[in-house]
Amino acid sequence: MTWLDPIPLYDGDQDTWPSVLRGFEEALCLHQLSPHALVGEAKYLHRRTGGYLRLLSQLICQAAITAIEEGLEDITKELLEDIDIGG
Repeated sequence: MTWLDPIPLYDGDQDTWPSVLRGFEEALCLHQLSPHALVGEAKYLHRRTGGYLRLLSQLICQAAITAIEEGLEDITKELLEDIDIGG
């Protein structure tokens, strides 16, 4: 079992948390994904997940599934706010 500490978010940091979000953006196969859909919400996503990769992954995956099911093919803050990841 591997324990991971939360990923930090520092003001002005474009390498740590934002690079994780960019990785998710590049991996998502949503046809209408807005540029920087996740990176633009870096602070919100960090606050929501506490910087934990497992919660972030769960949130983004559920949002992507919802976006596909609803025909949006995009992840918005409003969509993210409607997703319950517990904790």
